[in-house]
Amino acid sequence: MNRSHVLFGLLSVALLGGCFDSLVDNPCARGFSLVHGECVASEFPGTGPGEDDINGPDGGGGGDNDGGGGGGDTDGGGGNTDGGAGEVCELPLLECDGECIDVSADADNCGACNHVCASGICNAGHCEGELSGHIVAIGHDYQSYHLAMARVLGNAAALGEHHDLSIALYRGATPSAGAYTALVSGLSRIGRPFHASIMTPAPAPGALDGVDVLIVEPQTGDGATAEAAGAQWSPAIDRFLQQNGVVIVLQGAGGVSHRFASGANLYSYTPVDSTNLPTHLVDSADALAQQVVTPYLAETTSVSFPGAWPVIAAPDGNAVVFHETRY
Repeated sequence: MNRSHVLFGLLSVALLGGCFDSLVDNPCARGFSLVHGECVASEFPGTGPGEDDINGPDGGGGGDNDGGGGGGDTDGGGGNTDGGAGEVCELPLLECDGECIDVSADADNCGACNHVCASGICNAGHCEGELSGHIVAIGHDYQSYHLAMARVLGNAAALGEHHDLSIALYRGATPSAGAYTALVSGLSRIGRPFHASIMTPAPAPGALDGVDVLIVEPQTGDGATAEAAGAQWSPAIDRFLQQNGVVIVLQGAGGVSHRFASGANLYSYTPVDSTNLPTHLVDSADALAQQVVTPYLAETTSVSFPGAWPVIAAPDGNAVVFHETRY
């Protein structure tokens, strides 16, 4: 027999013997697994000796990651963890773009998906140093108005974040042309461009995404219907306020906008008729009062809100205009 063949055979026996003698502690290098006595590249890098092989010793069975039937999979089967179908995130984790995110502390998803903190700090689901959401009630329905009344509405809308304001109009069953023309007049006086859209009666998913200001135009008719509509909108409005949105509610005498506001969890003040009464500034430092003359006449038709803290008040001290912040 050729000497080289003899040496090769002896070496092969020695190597194979070494492998079989070491099945328990696997002599293969990192990234290789012992299969039928041979060291072969692992199917999944990083699953060498001393590490858990997520595919098991022979690539089958439980613990797979290819969407098969075994439990504990990671790409779309039962018990998954990477946002596939059937994802269940436990609070404070919320499913955002296919991932479970801790919205209590994530500055890019603070309190809600895609709510980015300008400060870069999210604490308990709220952005540190962030401007509040604004709730403004204006006791005018703008059937008739003068420059001072229009300026109040323009100042309220100007609380919106962007220079070119995105304004959503909720008209309900009774649209009011006067309110829109007053808005145009008020914003033109302060040089703020805007573009407007009209909301559907019931909120669609993401209805207020990208909106700066929501204006609830004067509502009339059945109060219970208005309150039910407010309740439908409540979750969307609450999320909108958390993202620094501005909600303006307009109301005239005999109107039911306050019922919409109550259903939407904005405020619960019952208005009284204040039409044709002189009104005066109470909080001249408030943004709504800027460049508004005082006193001015509350034209047809107007109301005041007993119990609310006034920016502008009727002679009896009740708020014709008030401004609250939330979050």
